[in-house]
Amino acid sequence: MKHKSFIVPHDFTPVADIALKHAIETSAKSHTTIHILHVVDATDKIDDAVNKIDEIIARHAQEGVTMTNNVKVGSIFKDISLFAEEHQAELIFMGTHGAHGWQNVVGSHALRVVTSSQTPFVIVQEKHAKQGGFNSIVVPLDLHSETLQKLSTVAKLASYFNSKVRIVTGK
Repeated sequence: MKHKSFIVPHDFTPVADIALKHAIETSAKSHTTIHILHVVDATDKIDDAVNKIDEIIARHAQEGVTMTNNVKVGSIFKDISLFAEEHQAELIFMGTHGAHGWQNVVGSHALRVVTSSQTPFVIVQEKHAKQGGFNSIVVPLDLHSETLQKLSTVAKLASYFNSKVRIVTGK
């Protein structure tokens, strides 16, 4: 039986901290390991990133969840999804910056990262994690078989928090 895991790409910004808090809240209910991942573009940046992630993990030590420190050299557009596949992650919690709403996801690097991955994402903006999880989960569906397969992950997430699931389709 595989151990459940979540990925949190972290760029050391406040919105990445918020995404981590969402992952922690979910992990507390699902007993899931959180892999904090930072992608650097050069090997001389690894040590600094490792130290920053160690500080983040230390700040959240009292949360009672398992977190690991992971730094990769590469590109966020390829390496986040590859890392998630390697670790058979159930979800990726990722923060997105700037404007609020779908226009920010559609016009951001987040969309490029999300569309390059087979792992479902929870996209987080600058809204703090609510203790006790999510009341409502919105799922965009296009009714392709790959999308329908992800509904089992949504169902698990909803069951952790007794959330309502709202499905949105294009037509």
